[in-house]
Amino acid sequence: MAVAGNELRIHVYLVDGTIRKFVQRDPGQIQKILNDVLPRKLFGEKFLRLAEPSFMTIFPSRSVVRVDFIMRGYPEWAQTEILEVMQITPETFRIKSNPERGVTQKAAMLSQIGQPFSGYCEFDLATGQRIPVEIRTIVPARSELGVMLSYLLDTSTVVIKRIGGGIIFVNMAHAIRFRLHPQHPTLVRTAIPVNRVTDKEDFEKYEGRYS
Repeated sequence: MAVAGNELRIHVYLVDGTIRKFVQRDPGQIQKILNDVLPRKLFGEKFLRLAEPSFMTIFPSRSVVRVDFIMRGYPEWAQTEILEVMQITPETFRIKSNPERGVTQKAAMLSQIGQPFSGYCEFDLATGQRIPVEIRTIVPARSELGVMLSYLLDTSTVVIKRIGGGIIFVNMAHAIRFRLHPQHPTLVRTAIPVNRVTDKEDFEKYEGRYS
């Protein structure tokens, strides 16, 4: 486990677009926070409670879009036996999710069950933020795909390793879209077949707005 160091910054992103910022510099308290937090259940509780020296700040979970723990390294619970989710840059996402690579990745998914595999996903949040990620796992058998996707998406909280260190907790109640790449045949059978139309206004809206 990476040692948190002498500072943990906590940024709370709210549905009204504001960000509330907090800090803890006591190494013992930092370690206690990391030990006590229930990462995949952070937004499963009705309230997010932060105890300040003189009073307590309480956020209804429904008002919180994401919470960032900004620190050196990553806590040990940020990686599981099933998968690892890493934030990447928008440029990396665009390079990795090009159509030709998608064909290659799909072939690997079909023919190399049990081998290391990287997929890519974009999370669009209700506040207009977009978080591109790399999902590191092993190529799943078709019977295991549902379990893997449920672990990633069928939860109140998605845990993402943050660029530069720390964790992003995404409240899935405020995720308005996620785009998976490459697609998987099992999922395609349940999806509506379409071709995407590039919207210039949509592109410009998100250009430079990734967080």
